[in-house]
Amino acid sequence: MTIDTRPYILIAEDDFIAQSFFEESLAHHYQVSLVENGQYFFEAIHEKKPDLVILDISMPIMDGIETCRALRERVEYDDVPVILASAEATQKIVDDCEANDFLVKPFSEKQLISAIEKHLSQLK
Repeated sequence: MTIDTRPYILIAEDDFIAQSFFEESLAHHYQVSLVENGQYFFEAIHEKKPDLVILDISMPIMDGIETCRALRERVEYDDVPVILASAEATQKIVDDCEANDFLVKPFSEKQLISAIEKHLSQLK
């Protein structure tokens, strides 16, 4: 049995097309799990601690900002880098919820991987 040592990225995104983009862009480089909202995010995070998190800002039930704030309140996850992804992301929103970065939609696969690698390299 081989253990997958690739970094684990947990993504909360409700849009099917965006989910497909994340899956296709990242699956060769990273272990990827996708959930539809912040509520499912917190169910998934208990199964395995992610190396990095990507949160869409606009999601039903629990949006990315609420999810980010709730994540930052948990000591065991306060070191996990958070990237917000949205057409409406601003530095103020990032600062308010203590995210590490943001990507403005639409973004390219190259921009996505560059942002991920920047934050993963800071963990080493």
